[in-house]
Amino acid sequence: MRTFLPILTACLLWATFSYAQTTLPNLDLEDWESSSSGRFENPTGGEWATSNDIVDIAIFPPSTNPVEKSSDAFSGSFSAQLTTIEVFGTLSSATLFTGEFDLNITSPSESVKFGRPFTGKPTSLRGYYKSNSIMQDSFDMYITLFNEAIISGEPRGDTVAHAQFTSNETVGTWTPFELTLDYHNANDVDSIQIVFASSAEGASFAGQLGNTLWIDNLELYYAPVGISQVLMPEIGVKTFPNPAVDQLNIELEKELPNNEFLIMAADGKIVKRNQINGLNEKIDVSQLTPGIYFYLLNDEKGYSMNSGSFVIEK
Repeated sequence: MRTFLPILTACLLWATFSYAQTTLPNLDLEDWESSSSGRFENPTGGEWATSNDIVDIAIFPPSTNPVEKSSDAFSGSFSAQLTTIEVFGTLSSATLFTGEFDLNITSPSESVKFGRPFTGKPTSLRGYYKSNSIMQDSFDMYITLFNEAIISGEPRGDTVAHAQFTSNETVGTWTPFELTLDYHNANDVDSIQIVFASSAEGASFAGQLGNTLWIDNLELYYAPVGISQVLMPEIGVKTFPNPAVDQLNIELEKELPNNEFLIMAADGKIVKRNQINGLNEKIDVSQLTPGIYFYLLNDEKGYSMNSGSFVIEK
């Protein structure tokens, strides 16, 4: 699990906040404000921070800021564009994250304050992305829920849930993504960490100049009422491709005799019942209409072993 912010030599540093919430403002990334120096803009809302402050210490400001407001948007007017750049001849991955960035020139690692107060238990983080991979450099995106703050990199509580997506593929059109949270325990949640990075290994000064990731229309998704959510799955399940078109592939971590694999529409109605024979199964979804669907894997006694969601497109 990656638990660092890929910028300069930043380490994990949580701050204590006085309020909590179950959603975040400006998830559509429509609202931006100029910095005090006027050299860059950051998303507004008080929850989002970027690596843009490094621009203020550059003798010769880069032609592209690490994080910029882009008019190339999936919907609305703007999206966030993250680009790996060089500052003082050193590679710097662009990052957009929940938290604060207060530039400390003498100790850059102390500039980063990860995370924001949060009390919800979402099913997943959804959104849309595009990417331009330079020489197989990978972008990274992840979400982590904690039940206590982490200070100076030392855990003071447990990770409640985590999801991550890393890819080195170029994706030229706006494409949906969904980071389905894997819940490790049933502890309460009090902090959320969301990170997007243009170069996944930026903290090690690895990556490629110009590697770019675009992000838009983020959503913290909660399964509708009537759809079961297994917070601590007992058997790993992989569903692909996502989005699916005509066929959904199912892979189980281990065999589950006499199981039942249910597929439900967004209103909770069961639209398919299948049994996964062995470790792999292919399910025909060609007759299902485009949209979000949920699955539930039950054992022979009807106990739920795992749950999740996937998208169908035509």
